[in-house]
Amino acid sequence: MRPRNGTRPALILAIALALSVAAPAVATADPTPTLEKVVTPISTADAPLAARSAGEATLSAVDYSVPEADWTAFRDLNLLRLAHGSDPVIRHGAIDTVARNWANYQAENDLLSTDDDVEAKLPAGIHDGVQILYWWAGDDLATFLGMLTADLHADGATEPGFTDSGLAVVKSPYGFWAYYIVAEYTHSTPAPGELPLYRFYKPSAGTHFYSTSAAERNNVISFADYRYEGLVAYINSPHATSPTTPLRDLNRFYLPSAGTHFYTSSPEEYAAVVTYPQYSLDGVAGRVFAASGSGLSAMHRFFRPESGTHFYSANPDEVATVKGLPGYTYEGIGFYLRVAG
Repeated sequence: MRPRNGTRPALILAIALALSVAAPAVATADPTPTLEKVVTPISTADAPLAARSAGEATLSAVDYSVPEADWTAFRDLNLLRLAHGSDPVIRHGAIDTVARNWANYQAENDLLSTDDDVEAKLPAGIHDGVQILYWWAGDDLATFLGMLTADLHADGATEPGFTDSGLAVVKSPYGFWAYYIVAEYTHSTPAPGELPLYRFYKPSAGTHFYSTSAAERNNVISFADYRYEGLVAYINSPHATSPTTPLRDLNRFYLPSAGTHFYTSSPEEYAAVVTYPQYSLDGVAGRVFAASGSGLSAMHRFFRPESGTHFYSANPDEVATVKGLPGYTYEGIGFYLRVAG
């Protein structure tokens, strides 16, 4: 029904405006929770060496670990270090144990504090370091990891001298925790004429990748499906000679169909594989010793029939473990080299 005069619509409009002004504001979503943290330098001045151990008893009755997130957090740490001109660090198993236990203890008890006794729990030989504990009340793991990366440089985790790390990402009903221990230890260095041999693990294929190139190492660190295992040994440069122990070329091949590499120091094996069209020759990675000698360790080789790939190790404990695995065939000693320490 139309209004009888021209004043009523104006009255209705005025009432509507008044109601709109008086109406409560529409509720908005809470902002992203704030990332909280505690950062403490690790000082070894008051930690007697006799009190140190490779780990500690489990502090938490419940394990809230998020293992895959650990590797993402580790890769992001190293990418950040590389971006700021520092070398990547390795994941040290004993330091990982200390980090995981403390992170779980904090998560179970809904606490946020670094460990006052951490230096006494770490392996002997530490020179310097930092421990960082983060807490976040959100639910999205990717967001949490991104926030960590944004803060790690400011919190000292990219210091050039640091060499080793242990870390843990855990989630309890109270939220996410991430605990980093980034420390400096003394490690061996290449002798004149030596090249470092870096190792990666690719869980999706169950294979390892080796490189003597720091540039290649830094590139592969950025690949989400590779886990950086650090410097494992040294080989000689491609033009090295030895007056005592014979040297052989260590040739590297690439198999594009599988995305894997094959290494051999055998001239006969090289002559055969170089004729296979499915393999491309990457070239000579370096030179290795054909016989044992002072300061040298044996590099053992295994074959994995299921994937058609090979595994190499100069670590006696690792060799013993792999010999007991049903999917690997032991092929003997491939060559000799100097193990990194």
